[in-house]
Amino acid sequence: MKYSIRNILGITLMFPMFISMFTLNHFISWLIFGIYILLLGLVFLFSSFLSNFEKIENKINKVFMRTLAFIVGVGMIMFFSLVWSTSYLDISAYFSESYETVRGYPSQIGDVSSKSVFQQIEINHIKLKSVYEIHEKDFNKELEATYLPRSKYVIKLWIYK
Repeated sequence: MKYSIRNILGITLMFPMFISMFTLNHFISWLIFGIYILLLGLVFLFSSFLSNFEKIENKINKVFMRTLAFIVGVGMIMFFSLVWSTSYLDISAYFSESYETVRGYPSQIGDVSSKSVFQQIEINHIKLKSVYEIHEKDFNKELEATYLPRSKYVIKLWIYK
């Protein structure tokens, strides 16, 4: 098997993103995953303008690939800005451990679906984003959540009887 610099670089760049996908309950992994989404969006966006797509001979296919790369790039950057932008405002709060805590009975708990990695929780009129899934049997129990002030990202979640 022949290894090229391109393959090794691709594996090296994708490995931390792959690991961070499975550890999204850690804030740092969440940030790393967000950085990769932003970088991939920028790569697609710049490739739509700068790449010649030399291996594609058909002019219609070239236009299609440029348009597709542009749409994917813009989409990933928009996804980053909607999901991760507030998380980056909390970096200083995370490292200085300036968390906020709320305790009470949830007035709303959203469903976790394949479309979202978060479960929306509302406790005492504060809407939180949690990667910790609360099962239906625990919906009526008292919760305590430690979260970051701007993004409302839940760092720790306790369920009481």
